[in-house]
Amino acid sequence: MIALCLPVAWRSNDRRIHLARLALSITGVGMILYLIIAELFIIKAICLWCSSVHIVTFILFVIIVTASPLVLSTDYSSGAGYDESYEGRSRIRRRATP
Repeated sequence: MIALCLPVAWRSNDRRIHLARLALSITGVGMILYLIIAELFIIKAICLWCSSVHIVTFILFVIIVTASPLVLSTDYSSGAGYDESYEGRSRIRRRATP
């Protein structure tokens, strides 16, 4: 998951990378649910360290889920909307107003 969340992976045009990131984040949330149920009903104790990791994992899940429609769209993959002529950096082009 660390490799899939690196900036180079976010800029990749390969849909498999973005789908793998999404699938692993969904799996992570499923694991969180299992661990919370285990803490509450089997172990009957809450681990503060585990709870903080659960929160970070959930935040990562929210970021990935909200960004997935953008990065999986065909416009994003083709680079539409970006102007790389400005000092070698990607800048979003502004649409002309009528």
